[in-house]
Amino acid sequence: MTRQVINLGTLPNGAGGDTTRSANTKINDMTQELYAATDSLGTAARATLTVGNADTTPGRVLKNGDLGLGADCVLVGDWTAAYDDLGGAFIAGNAAYPGGTGESINATGISLRRSGRVGAQILIYNGDNQFWFRTAFNGFLPWVKVYHTGNTTRMADNTLRAI
Repeated sequence: MTRQVINLGTLPNGAGGDTTRSANTKINDMTQELYAATDSLGTAARATLTVGNADTTPGRVLKNGDLGLGADCVLVGDWTAAYDDLGGAFIAGNAAYPGGTGESINATGISLRRSGRVGAQILIYNGDNQFWFRTAFNGFLPWVKVYHTGNTTRMADNTLRAI
C-alpha cells in the first residue's frame, strides 16, 4: 500500500482533518504492513549481530568487519588459539613457523570450523608465496605446504622441483 498521510486539518484546532478513528486506522494499517514486511525478511533480519572480532556465538549474524571479513583481521600469536577462539580470517604475528623449524613468522589465515576441533586452517605467509593448510578432526593433522608455480620450477622431464 502507499503511505497514508494523516490529515491534521488547519491550525489552530485541526478543522477539516481526519477524525481520531480514521487517523488511528491509517496508523494500524501502515504498522501492520511494516510488521508483515519484517516477517518476510527472515530470521537474519531480526537475529542478534556479532559484537566484535572474536564473537563466535552460535546463531549470531556476522556483522561486516567482524572476524576479519571486510576489515582488519584478528591478530593472534598461536595457530591453535586462532582455531579455538575464532572462525574466519586472522593474522598471525610472531607465531611458530608451520614447518616446525622454530622460527616465527607473520602470516594471514582463515580458520574454518564446524564445532570443537573439526575443520581446517589455511595460511598464507606474509613475505613470500608460501601457502599452507591443515585439517582437524578431534585434533590437528600436521601442516601441509602447497607447491605451486611461485615456489617450484619445472624440470626438463616435466617434474616439479621445489625452489
